[in-house]
Amino acid sequence: MIRWAEPGDPRLAQVPGDPLLAAVIEAEARAGGGGAPGEFWLALEEGGQPAGGICRVGGLVWATVSREEAAGEAADFLRALGWRWLETDSLLAPLLPGRPWRYPEMAYRGPLPEETPLCPPSVMEAVRCNVAAGALAPALLEERYAHLHLLARRGAARVFLVPGPEGAPAAAAAISHLGSRRGVIGYLAALPERRGRGCSSAALGAAVRGCLEAGREPVLACREELAPFYRARGFAETGEIWAFEREAGEGPSAL
Repeated sequence: MIRWAEPGDPRLAQVPGDPLLAAVIEAEARAGGGGAPGEFWLALEEGGQPAGGICRVGGLVWATVSREEAAGEAADFLRALGWRWLETDSLLAPLLPGRPWRYPEMAYRGPLPEETPLCPPSVMEAVRCNVAAGALAPALLEERYAHLHLLARRGAARVFLVPGPEGAPAAAAAISHLGSRRGVIGYLAALPERRGRGCSSAALGAAVRGCLEAGREPVLACREELAPFYRARGFAETGEIWAFEREAGEGPSAL
């Protein structure tokens, strides 16, 4: 059964299922409450133990379940729920309409990266770097800034900025969602004029180091063509995330 949950519900820190998606849901719950836009639901077994979780922030939804028995009801709920972009796991994806994109899920298996000089952390600079690199649409700058800023302010995210020769940020990375066991790495980008000079690798290393020093396993999901970049830097594929997008104006599917 699917039940609404308060952001402070401790079960949101123990959501089973896909490790990356569980970390996202846990971090969003930590940043929730107090007027924050997050909404949360738990897929519960008969005894009240969580079998999965769902989080919605604006038009973004993350969902995972740990058991096939919970997948059917969770998929029905997701079809009725309003969203623009959905990231889910291999149990739920086949039960949802549409043609999703596959993103390899990877975990870090290398040594502690060397420490690198960093600029003072700035969420806005990290998001601007992603826009300048073409990794984020300019129209999404304010929305993504507000979201990442709230997570960072509430201790559920961190940003890392690598300086160029003149000291200004040349590349960025973030622990976009910091759970109690894992840190999800994202927002990796380098300014176009600094590509091919090791700036992205340095920013990635800083985020990995930040996770490991905090006692969290670094994880990420990436496009298929970027997987070799991450493998060469100590990551190994551990699973897959499936992403669905609804067209503008498309409402929830009829049950």
